[in-house]
Amino acid sequence: MSNTSPQDENETEASLSPDLRAQLRATSGQHDENDTLPALTSEMREQLQAALKTLKIDSRELNLETVSAAGNALFKNHTTVLFALIDRDVLLPIHVADRVILGRPDASASEKMDIDLTPYGGRDYGVSRRHAALYRTPHTVSLVDLNSTNGTYLNGVKLIPHQPRLLREGDEVRLAKMRFHISFDK
Repeated sequence: MSNTSPQDENETEASLSPDLRAQLRATSGQHDENDTLPALTSEMREQLQAALKTLKIDSRELNLETVSAAGNALFKNHTTVLFALIDRDVLLPIHVADRVILGRPDASASEKMDIDLTPYGGRDYGVSRRHAALYRTPHTVSLVDLNSTNGTYLNGVKLIPHQPRLLREGDEVRLAKMRFHISFDK
């Protein structure tokens, strides 16, 4: 004997997921999407109620310590981004006033790049002539891929060309196969 009214059953049926509705239709022989759902049996209702119960979790069992996933993005009074070439003892201090283009020289290009990565193996690492750019706002620096051949990566994620990504202290930047660790300096 059921303690629910037909209205309660209709509300319960209306709140079912499409998968559960299909399962109910299959068990009752209904297959048409326009058909109404069968009345729930008491056994089905108990299963649904058991599945909808909220579990209580003891928060003492969880590690809820906040861990920063990335460093500070505020450039503030800093004037230089330090590009430390990973696996080599090379530190490139890059002063970012407005925009800085990273790449390799090309005598035929109308627009020149600002930072030449050729002396550090840029050509061997697959760096494009106009590979990436750094843009400064009053308090941040952004990295932009300039549609490079071998891609620009920020923390292992390939950048979409011409879409700026915020650069943070501690980030890893990869220009093709050339990897850098980023920090800010005054």
